[in-house]
Order: sequence, then C-alpha cells, then structure tokens
Amino acid sequence: MRLNGVEALRKAEKEAAEHRHRVEKLRATKERVERRMKAEKDLKWEIERLEIEKSAMPERANEGAFRGKVKGEVLFCGAAGSKRGQEDWEVTFKWAASENATDIKIGNITVPSKEGWAYLWVRYRDTDDQAAKELVKEPIGAYVEQVYEYGDFSGLGIGV
Repeated sequence: MRLNGVEALRKAEKEAAEHRHRVEKLRATKERVERRMKAEKDLKWEIERLEIEKSAMPERANEGAFRGKVKGEVLFCGAAGSKRGQEDWEVTFKWAASENATDIKIGNITVPSKEGWAYLWVRYRDTDDQAAKELVKEPIGAYVEQVYEYGDFSGLGIGV
C-alpha cells in the first residue's frame, strides 16, 4: 500500500512527535539519574565527614604530652570537615587549653595538684570570727574531680 503525500506527511509528523516524546523521556530519565548520582555522591561525602567527626573523640583531655602541653591541659572539643576536590579533605579541629596547677591555697588547705580540665570544688562550714564578730565561711575540704575522659590524640593523624 502506497501512501499519498498528505498521509506520508502525517505519518512522518506522528513518528517525529513519538521520537520527540521518547527523547524527552530519555532526557528526563538522564536528569533523574544524574541528580540521584550526585545525591549519592554527596551522601557518601557526608558519611565520610561524619565518620571523621565520630572518630575524633569529642571532649577528651589529652592522656599524654601533646604539642608542648602535658597530660590534662588540652581539651579536644571536636572536629568538622568537608571534601575538597576528589581526594582532599579540609578538617577544622576545635581545642581548648587550661594549664595544670600545683600548690593551690584555699584558706588553710593546700591542694597539691589539679590538672587543667579537672574541677576543683571546696566544702565550707560556718564559723564565728571572734575578731570581726561575724559568721564566716571556713574551708574544710577541697576536692579535685576528673570531668573529661582521657583520649589518645595520636589517632587524629595530625601529630602530637
């Protein structure tokens, strides 16, 4: 069966419309796949970033010498990072420092030593001060408490 010019033109237009429709569907599918691939890549980077933060031992005091400071003086407060390029990471570490102290005098009590990130608290009692003729607080105990667990900072990969 032979088509006349008008029928052939209609058939060609119909085939062209079907082809355009298939091309648009393929283009939309390609865009969805590319978005999904980017989302999966971003998710992979986010997982890697979170693994860095998780392995970074938030809020630990140094258990040994670290960059010129002795045990207990450095507090690791966490880390955050992001991927730069294909293989490179930019990581920001957060630190705080507090020097250790010795021979701390509190009234007639001497605390021999306190690490920088330990907590010193004092217990008092009320006492009559005969000279001043008033009630005063007198220290009867001084206590040093470890607040943060110790951590080995060598695992961070930044040198100690």
